[in-house]
Amino acid sequence: MSRGDISTTRFGRQVLSGPMEGAGLPVMVLWGIRSPQPEGTKMTTISIKGRQLTLEVAKDILTQHQIKPTEKNIAKLVDFSVDKNDNDFLSRPELEKGASELAKQLGRSVTHGSALKPTKPLATQLGDAIPPSISGLYSVTLSEDRKELTLDPAMFKPRTRSMRAANHGIHVEDTVLGGKRISLEGGPFKDGKWVTKSLASVVKDPEQLQKLTNAGYDVDAKRSLLVVNGDKDPLPTIFAFSNDASSRGAIAVCSEVTVLDFGEHGPIFTVRKPVIYVYPQAVQDVTVSVKLDGELIAEYPKSNEGTWRMKASPEGTLFDPMTEKRYGYLFWEGSSKKGFEIDPNQAHLVRGEEAESFLDRVADAYALNAKERTDFVSYWIAQLGRNPYSLVQLIPESEYAAYAKMSVTPEPDTTIRLFMVFMRTAEPRAVGAPQLAQLTRRGYTVVEWGGTNLDEHT
Repeated sequence: MSRGDISTTRFGRQVLSGPMEGAGLPVMVLWGIRSPQPEGTKMTTISIKGRQLTLEVAKDILTQHQIKPTEKNIAKLVDFSVDKNDNDFLSRPELEKGASELAKQLGRSVTHGSALKPTKPLATQLGDAIPPSISGLYSVTLSEDRKELTLDPAMFKPRTRSMRAANHGIHVEDTVLGGKRISLEGGPFKDGKWVTKSLASVVKDPEQLQKLTNAGYDVDAKRSLLVVNGDKDPLPTIFAFSNDASSRGAIAVCSEVTVLDFGEHGPIFTVRKPVIYVYPQAVQDVTVSVKLDGELIAEYPKSNEGTWRMKASPEGTLFDPMTEKRYGYLFWEGSSKKGFEIDPNQAHLVRGEEAESFLDRVADAYALNAKERTDFVSYWIAQLGRNPYSLVQLIPESEYAAYAKMSVTPEPDTTIRLFMVFMRTAEPRAVGAPQLAQLTRRGYTVVEWGGTNLDEHT
């Protein structure tokens, strides 16, 4: 198996594997179980590889592992067909100990077991009990609705390798700070517990341990592990961290292994919806050019390598002599590997339900007219409105021009370039909330607005 092909196809729970290349790059590892929950049926024997076990044996197994031998629980142990690649006997989290016992009878390696099952609210564990070895290197936060657990390097801002996985049981996205935002199909997250154990002590499958070893992990070294439950799928999930936030780290979910790269290969940031309006004082020919430090990925109408030649009217209509079509504005989108970072001191905190009023204030500050305001607010309101909070920064024209240089001939009397960068945040953050600049329009005017959603990078 190659270093970059750690797969997760067994145990019913799938997570997406990430590439492993790049020595010294921080990554995470996940391994997981999530099995279907079959309908129970009343039986008096359990069949394991053709061997019939009596009802009393099933009761004993449950009792020995502190599980009530109810009819429902016994039914969950019925008619298991278990072989090396079939783990559907792990049908309910509360029967995991009993299932591990059955696995032992069949000579199978067992999973980490219910001994690690957490019992305290995860929010409490993250608020009061994060080990110093973790808190100094990683920021571990839980969203207010408990649906998302975010892991960021506390002192390190790498370029993140794009990782957006939505498979059975788990969903993973990059964070702007270089970490990972994780939600469980069985969430919201519920209980939590910190333990100090080696990976070898909780991962019993030799194949999985070998994958960890191949990925460069010391599986025998003790490390701090965070164990969590979800509300609906309370099978313990283990998160393991490296001792260096700038090198390989690990996230572990039960027994399957996936590496999520914190690597140097940055995301491609997309500049959305820049549209350019041109208002001469009389009908005249204009040439508008946009030169990107990146790639032009969309445009309308078609340009000549980023240059449009149009006949512009005072009310803003643009006429293309080549196609004899009229347009309300020039549209383009581009991509860049350099990206944009938010400086909290220069950012605004916008609550989702306040998105409209904030965008209106920005439109006023940048002297947008009625059409421009409507276009601007209607485009961004849904993206800001669906976030609990957004960090929003208005990028200075000089900084924006370093990515997208715009030239207009003849030169306008007034040029307004409104470029907004924002990202989602689950909790309120301290921000500078600087005063919005109050721009004015005079004479021949060119207006452009656009932005980048940092949560959207690919």
